[in-house]
Amino acid sequence: MSGELGRPGHGGETVGRHRLRGVLGQGGMGRLYLAEQNGIEGFTKVVALKQILPHLSDNPHFREMFLTEARIAARLEHPNIVATYELGEADGRYFISMEYLPGEDLALALAKAADAHPVPVDVAAALAQQSANGLHYAHELSDATGQAIGLVHRDVNPSNIIVTYYGMVKLLDFGIVKSAEGKRGQTVPGVFKGKYAYAAPEQLEGAGVDRTTDVFCLGIVLWECLTGRRLFHAATD
Repeated sequence: MSGELGRPGHGGETVGRHRLRGVLGQGGMGRLYLAEQNGIEGFTKVVALKQILPHLSDNPHFREMFLTEARIAARLEHPNIVATYELGEADGRYFISMEYLPGEDLALALAKAADAHPVPVDVAAALAQQSANGLHYAHELSDATGQAIGLVHRDVNPSNIIVTYYGMVKLLDFGIVKSAEGKRGQTVPGVFKGKYAYAAPEQLEGAGVDRTTDVFCLGIVLWECLTGRRLFHAATD
């Protein structure tokens, strides 16, 4: 997990074995921190630490969604997917420890590009290919019996694609995936999963989604890379 270090002021706060160093970002369900994991004999490791937002920590739906994210993420081991280290609990609140990646999300990179300077075709193709490799791995994931789990990310957009400074692409936020197993707690009625500008038609219609939904969303991202403009853009959702 990556991002520019945001609000400081968490240097003295600890979460379990982790000392918070700053805020990397915040979404609708959780807040992401830069943290140091402390071990014995002076061992430290820089990680990204995600905690469910305080006002949602007592909500059973969001709590189960957070736990589902951790369970699914723990299964995903691929070079193009951010690694998850640990699910823990401290002071009654859950946290997920993930790899910290020096880099920036694709949304930030695209925001810096003007219409006259879109992403070069070969670079855009490489970004899309690495993203597609990570998605394909997740789509093909099976359980211990060999049965397909049926993962669908449902939120493929530039903010969830990290480009590291050494050229790797990593997919983030499998927390709202849809899966054929363990559906309980993975959705909250009335809450749209994804971003409208990067959603497939079946998502907007509330119909069933599958792996092709993610491919469609990735196509929107690729179009934006190649043109330097948003495919679907309006003042409001």
